[in-house]
Amino acid sequence: MVDPFNTLENFNLLFIYLSAEDRALPGAQEDAFIALARAKAQVAAEANIYDHILAEDEANAHAHAHAQAQAQAQAQAQAQAQAQAQAQAQAQAQAQAQAQAQAQAQAQAQAQAQAQAQAQAQAQAQAQAQGDVHIPIWFIVPKSETSGTKMKREDSLTLLERYRSFVHG
Repeated sequence: MVDPFNTLENFNLLFIYLSAEDRALPGAQEDAFIALARAKAQVAAEANIYDHILAEDEANAHAHAHAQAQAQAQAQAQAQAQAQAQAQAQAQAQAQAQAQAQAQAQAQAQAQAQAQAQAQAQAQAQAQAQGDVHIPIWFIVPKSETSGTKMKREDSLTLLERYRSFVHG
């Protein structure tokens, strides 16, 4: 009887065959059986070698594909990072240009306002020095009937005095 826990007996084909048949083989049959067992073992070993080679080739192909995918992913990530950096640089340059243009426009507006204020101040100073104050036409010409009726009652000298006291304070 075959012991299932004895690995040598389990893998010895001749022993299994003899145990199953429970008889001894004549010499020629035993040699043929041994040759057949060796041929089967050699075919199995060669098949195992081919399977091993195929498995290695498959693993190498998989590793190569994985490496290519990683290289492509890295190249895409680098290209995307460069594109983002360029976009940010362009946005910053554009923002700086807009800020400079806005600052120049504000500076020009302030300079014009100051120049205008100085010109008005000089004109008023000259007018005061000469004793002649410019009276705007809208102050003298009435805007409505009620102010027109007031104008009839007041003379222009009174209006001129009121304006001068208002301007000079």
